[in-house]
Amino acid sequence: MRQRPARQNITPEEAEAVGISALQYIAADPSLTSRFLAISGLDVADLRRRARDPGFLPGLLDFILAHEPTLVDFSAQSGHSPQRVVEARTVLGGTYKAGNAS
Repeated sequence: MRQRPARQNITPEEAEAVGISALQYIAADPSLTSRFLAISGLDVADLRRRARDPGFLPGLLDFILAHEPTLVDFSAQSGHSPQRVVEARTVLGGTYKAGNAS
């Protein structure tokens, strides 16, 4: 029987770093920022205030994961594979379920 390769788990600190990279990625692109604000219902002041909330980074990663072109571009620009983004989302706050964000 063939063994599966060991899964690479990431630490909470590494997961947070992926989330912060996602925030930087979104903030650097005005169209993504606008889309995120529209979907989340936040405004810029809320975004700044809520960035440190425990539930913020998982929601941000949900946004990235919900749109494949955004995920692919984020992965290419950040160097974080799509699987690592999913792992980070899981570490930060449970399992990602497709359809959490649009």
